[in-house]
Amino acid sequence: MKEVIITECGHAYSTFRWTAPSWYDEPWPFKVRSLIEVIDEYLQTARIKVDPHKIKGSYTLHDPCNLARNSGLIEEPRRILKAIIHDFREMTPNKERNLCCGGGGGLVANPEWEETRIKVGKPKADQIKATGADVVVASCDNCRHQLTELNDFYKLDTKVTGLSELVSEAMLP
Repeated sequence: MKEVIITECGHAYSTFRWTAPSWYDEPWPFKVRSLIEVIDEYLQTARIKVDPHKIKGSYTLHDPCNLARNSGLIEEPRRILKAIIHDFREMTPNKERNLCCGGGGGLVANPEWEETRIKVGKPKADQIKATGADVVVASCDNCRHQLTELNDFYKLDTKVTGLSELVSEAMLP
């Protein structure tokens, strides 16, 4: 069996999976997978079990650019959410047309870009607010940081969390 590198961050996945291999003369000696792919597979094969009644509230999903548009991980997070929650509210537009949050490309780590990020993130904030969801879920740390700042600035009154954290909460022993 080949070794596997599992990434959580959309930026790391996109870089390891698509960009970095082109820098070398030979293919990677390992497979690169997103944690989202692994969790989805484990749920489908019952390798992990969850209690779909454990998590309460309404949830919407932000598709990180590097996971959805750049890497095609679109249905996996939806299957996961539908396995662990009852009230899933899709944003419009969604999937590969979901709006960017404005925090990608490392901008979220640069304080001098904060004002621009917050302005650019306004359509995403409006999109989240329109769902009326209690919680917005994202599978990228940069996105979660940006969404938290948008939540505070635009007073969205929502919680921001990661998909893997929700799965952990819903897991059965």
